Amino acid sequence: NKLKIAKIDDNYDGALLNQRVGKILTKENSHFVYFLLQKSDLINEIENSISGSEPPNLSAQQIENIIVHIPLIDEQQKIADCLSSLDSIISAQSQKIELLKEHKKGLLQNLFPRDGENVPKFRFPEFKNNEVWEEKKLSDLIYTITPPKKLLTNQYLDKGSFPIIDQSQKYIVGWTNDKESIIREKLPLIIFGDHTCALKLINQPFAQGADGIKIFEANSQYLTTNYLYQFLQFNPLIMEEYKRHFSILKDKLVKYPNKNSGEQQKIADCLSSIDKKINLQSQKLEILKEHKKALLQQLFPSNELING
Repeated sequence: NKLKIAKIDDNYDGALLNQRVGKILTKENSHFVYFLLQKSDLINEIENSISGSEPPNLSAQQIENIIVHIPLIDEQQKIADCLSSLDSIISAQSQKIELLKEHKKGLLQNLFPRDGENVPKFRFPEFKNNEVWEEKKLSDLIYTITPPKKLLTNQYLDKGSFPIIDQSQKYIVGWTNDKESIIREKLPLIIFGDHTCALKLINQPFAQGADGIKIFEANSQYLTTNYLYQFLQFNPLIMEEYKRHFSILKDKLVKYPNKNSGEQQKIADCLSSIDKKINLQSQKLEILKEHKKALLQQLFPSNELING
């Protein structure tokens, strides 16, 4: 539901086009046209013109034949300025999120022991004299959970009482009111995408939305689930092609301090606080994107009416 488009400035004057890339030149305001091409109904019209699938094809003529209504150049500039300023805010918000993610990445590198080490580079002052960390296979540190059933895509609702979660990059993929499908085990739980290696920490009752996910929690004798989730952020399993990975994940070695010392909780709380900030800023980013989406619909005539 998006076009791969970019504005090219004078720095690229004279650059050559790669294959399967088109260039649009316009006598109108180019920034205005750039935003015009982000309208959802115009995108739908272009997508409906695509033929084939391996690879899909779209000719320049098909784009040229689409009729659009445009205002005079002064109004084009006004619209482009309005949306450009919003893009700048969205970009700044995205940078803020990236900085928080980089901050967390640095913390992960310092709060967990690296290969060949049994204590982290940074240790909170109250734990500096504690014993070295222990190490066990993940399979010895977790309990796996079997959900009552999985929901098919056609059972997803736009709204409902319980979220549906699968191994996609989105946290929630749909909603359900089906109480019999809900996992109500002790929370939090960890979801591992067996094909995608996506990792999610779940703190609410939910339904499984797809095959290939593994759900587990930490063995409370050794670990807290919050701590384990953060460790697996530090030392993740990398996806290799499209195959099942949970059996490999279970062989991963996990390092941890004594649970009773409070060090696990301190580490988890520190990193969780960054996660909350990232989530909050990400929500603000989504609100800005939705605001832009609404403006695009309000500042341009509907193409469905124009070409219908």
